[in-house]
Amino acid sequence: MPFFWLISRAAEESIDSLIEDKEDTLDEIKAKIKAYKQIIDLKQRQGAALSDQIEAVNAQVNSLELEIDVSKKELDQLNADIKTLTERIEQKEVVIVSQKKFWLRSCGDPIRIKPISRWIFWPMHRDLRTPSK
Repeated sequence: MPFFWLISRAAEESIDSLIEDKEDTLDEIKAKIKAYKQIIDLKQRQGAALSDQIEAVNAQVNSLELEIDVSKKELDQLNADIKTLTERIEQKEVVIVSQKKFWLRSCGDPIRIKPISRWIFWPMHRDLRTPSK
């Protein structure tokens, strides 16, 4: 029996050694599973954070688009106002030029008054307070 006992003892030690190896391998696998779960959790948190950032950027984009639309409308209104004012200025220039021509024709010769260095037109033949006939 001692031989059988030695064989069974060697087999038992061999089995214990295999069990310990398998337990070590199992512990390594469990450690890897835990690490992978932590990585997955981290990636999910990163994904959630990125989703929040994307939503924030989309909100900013929408806000900027609204501001751009408002600015375009204001710009269009300002351009329309500028066009209207330009037309009014041109009309008033025409009126001023025609009034100036009429006034020059009706005033007579220009006289120079000192010490002013520019010509002043003065009606020589009629009083401006009385209407012309």
